[in-house]
Amino acid sequence: MSLRRHAGLPALLFTLLFCSVSLVQADEPHDLPRYAPGRVLVKLRPGESVRQISGGSLIPRLGVFSVPVPEGKEMETVKTLRKDPEVEYAELNYLVRAFRTPDDPLFDFYQWNLRTIRAEAAWNIEAGKNDAVIAVLDTGVDYNHPDLAAKLLPGLNLLNQADTPQDDNGHGTRVAGIAAAIGNNGLGIAGLSWGARILPVKVLNEFGYGSVEDLARGIIWAADNGARVINVSGGTEGNSQTLQDAVSYAYNTKGVVIVAAVGNEGGFGGLNPPLYPAALPGVMGVAATDSNDRRAEFSERGDFVAVAAPGVIILSTVPRGKGSSAFGSDYAYSSGTSMASPHVAGLAALLLSANPLLTNKQVARLIEDTATDLGPPGKDEFFGYGRIDAYGAVRSATTSILSSSPESLGFLYEVSSREAITKSVSLANLGGVGFDWTAAINPTVPWLTISPSSGHLDALGPPQTLAVTAQLVRLTAAGTYTASVVVTGLGNVQETPLALPVSLRMVDRLEKLYYPLVLHGQAPGW
Repeated sequence: MSLRRHAGLPALLFTLLFCSVSLVQADEPHDLPRYAPGRVLVKLRPGESVRQISGGSLIPRLGVFSVPVPEGKEMETVKTLRKDPEVEYAELNYLVRAFRTPDDPLFDFYQWNLRTIRAEAAWNIEAGKNDAVIAVLDTGVDYNHPDLAAKLLPGLNLLNQADTPQDDNGHGTRVAGIAAAIGNNGLGIAGLSWGARILPVKVLNEFGYGSVEDLARGIIWAADNGARVINVSGGTEGNSQTLQDAVSYAYNTKGVVIVAAVGNEGGFGGLNPPLYPAALPGVMGVAATDSNDRRAEFSERGDFVAVAAPGVIILSTVPRGKGSSAFGSDYAYSSGTSMASPHVAGLAALLLSANPLLTNKQVARLIEDTATDLGPPGKDEFFGYGRIDAYGAVRSATTSILSSSPESLGFLYEVSSREAITKSVSLANLGGVGFDWTAAINPTVPWLTISPSSGHLDALGPPQTLAVTAQLVRLTAAGTYTASVVVTGLGNVQETPLALPVSLRMVDRLEKLYYPLVLHGQAPGW
């Protein structure tokens, strides 16, 4: 079917409310993720006329059209379109759903999550500014909640653009409260970033369902309307190119930090499907931990997990009157990676408040580098780089951190040798503020030189190489000689001055092992 013939498909009325009867599960293949009926997503190759897709609705910035098709013909249409040389890609409009496990009303651990990640210490450095905007792409946010109302921006309702993005489910309000409920106001709870503003983008309906089309539109709109951080506490099993294009636009073009929950199917019957957008490049996938820093049993695992955050029995805001009476009916406990993800979004906003010059890549690296390593050493599939540490990340964002590799040097010489030997030391800045540095030898010795003796390290920038050269000058006796290379950072620099011990061992003769050359008598040519 060419696009010209496809253009004749009648425009169908498309409902954006995804209740159980409006979800489609394909018969072939059996495990295909669910998708929204009556629409497919199509992108033409460069140069093709957009007029060929009549009745299609363009997703801005992506060049992707949402095209009406007869219900039940979605898969057939996609397969046909993929064969058309004018089509770059065609795909189903996969279902997006919120991630949440049932609430557990255990009130003994009131905001244990913030104590675990050392939020109080972080707030002593930075509590959040209102120019750090967090877009919450979810079921909306309650505009009447006293712990949220003063910081809510107008937002967008993609399900009905004539309405406000008022929360009719509760999920989005919980997410918003964890990330940025007003702090230090004598009311309710504290969010991670007290000052950050919230940009609600309603992409999920009252049942917690939505489509890739609306999620992609929401990401684009949020990126174009001032969001510095986007949180998606939901996702789909469908690996959508449309969604990847939206993420790439927000991440690469607009410099947005994108955070997403990895999903709650990690412990049920062995299921652990990668969910999107968490598993997409450019997205920080967040797993969940409990109050004992153990992996939450439901939390998904995989190489797409960037970090972990508290996600079990988390107290947060809910739409007014929908919570527990023990908290005045405006707050309740929830569990899930949906609750873990906004911890990271809120922390990202804190870092951007503390240091507005940070890029999205630097924000992610600071959060990952300062995380508390859990599980196997290094990055792993359960915790990623570890459980986030708000204080460590904010402290690193506001200072410079000098590091070196290796941390010491050793040279070995024969007394008769006069050959110079040079070894390299890599100097790096692991903090969010650049600094100048100088290097010197202490005490000054004739046999050791360095180059260069000064330089500048950008915030989380590429390392610089310091060449350390040893040469036997006025040394004639065997023995061990020592000195240090001292590197000093100028300004507010942690781990400075940094002293690298250098040893030179001089021996009468190096032990050498020689291998005689043995030739076989029958070898050709001999």
